[in-house]
Amino acid sequence: MHLRRTHLESISLALATAFSSAQASSIALAESAPPAFDRGYLPAELTSLKEEISSVLAHTGKADPSEGQWLEALAAQETQTQKWFPVVSAQSGLSRSRTRYLKDDDEISNSDPQTNLQFGFNLRQNIFSGGSDWKRQTLTRLKSTAALLQHIETQRKTLKQWLRELIQIKFYEDLVKFGGEAQQQAIQLNQLARRKEASGFLGKRELLDSEREVLRTLQELQSNSNKLSEMESLHLQKFGISNKDIIKRGAVDSLLKHSDLYLSAPPDQVAQKQLAESLPWLSAGLQKNIAAQEGSITTGSRFSPRIDATAGFNENRSLIARKMSDAEGALANRTQGWNLAVTGEVSLNAPTTFGAIEESAARLITAKQNESRVQRDILIGISSATIRLKQTSDLRQVAERLVTATGNVREQNRRLFEAGEISLDRLILSQQDLDRDRKSLVSAVSEENLLRLELALSALWQIPPSNNSTAALP
Repeated sequence: MHLRRTHLESISLALATAFSSAQASSIALAESAPPAFDRGYLPAELTSLKEEISSVLAHTGKADPSEGQWLEALAAQETQTQKWFPVVSAQSGLSRSRTRYLKDDDEISNSDPQTNLQFGFNLRQNIFSGGSDWKRQTLTRLKSTAALLQHIETQRKTLKQWLRELIQIKFYEDLVKFGGEAQQQAIQLNQLARRKEASGFLGKRELLDSEREVLRTLQELQSNSNKLSEMESLHLQKFGISNKDIIKRGAVDSLLKHSDLYLSAPPDQVAQKQLAESLPWLSAGLQKNIAAQEGSITTGSRFSPRIDATAGFNENRSLIARKMSDAEGALANRTQGWNLAVTGEVSLNAPTTFGAIEESAARLITAKQNESRVQRDILIGISSATIRLKQTSDLRQVAERLVTATGNVREQNRRLFEAGEISLDRLILSQQDLDRDRKSLVSAVSEENLLRLELALSALWQIPPSNNSTAALP
């Protein structure tokens, strides 16, 4: 209870002290794009798995929409930056007209019908648009950065899941290995029991107990073997490669050993140190900035001055010549004109804009609340993983000593049984105790490796541990 209270107090302190510093640095880190946020960045501890990682990403990338979303955001950013391309428009028209001049009901004169062809083109270049043009460029830049971070986070989470499943496959491989050894011991014990029963030193019931132990170990071995085969098959389908020996050959040992740094450090210090560079925290900060930028654009649209530079040329041709009197003189059958202008306007939008402003304000509040939730989950997740790593490491050390002690007891009981000094039941129980303690040790080692993986990737790859304890909270 005291440990839990101390843990909660440390988390509260972390939430209070890390907020301002992490918030100020998150956007700067994301937009400056240090090497850790590059798509191809790998920690030194994972460079030996570069080929396998490339194969996994090539397979999983076929069903990953985050890269396409990032490319869409880049295209939108490129489109928005094309502000200095003028808008070109062309127009043409064909008309036929006739004019009659009347005084009261008497016709004074009547001109011949005229057929005219008009055509021209205009250029319009926006110079200033109330600042919304620059704000929209900033908005698309933020969105492309957020999409890139989301893409990187998706890839790294995929690779983390790949490594987690390799550790779990290694766990079932160890279970199968120990299960096979337990079955061999049960078979050897059954053979010994048969010889003793044939010699009259052992009863029929003890022989049946030894045969039952053979069947029990066989059933457990088959169950673990089936689970291992299922995991390997699903692993191959999900990630496209079968490389279950990665953990066995120690390719990630340096990554797992990196977590030794946190066994003696206070959990709240570890959490605060890793928070500011965590990808989910950076993404949440960018989403808040995006909501604020969208709100600024919506608010500015209520009163938006605009300045445009325009240039145009037009021509009007008469396709049928007029009959002209001498008094009228020579009249042109084609007219041309051009213009250069700078125009300004102010748009006063409809009342519906005020509703959009309220909507954008509510969206900003939601983004801030989401940022606070992400911050809380990261801090609690890292602190919880650090505490559980220390506990699991201690448990694993005790389990190792227990396996050694139980193995000595089982070996001593085997000698005593061969000498006829103890019953078969005691030897079977000691074998079952050794089997159970071995499984506990393997389970502790697997859980410790999973926690080490979570903390190492959080520090080196900015993917914080998942916090399942707060999944049901708002």
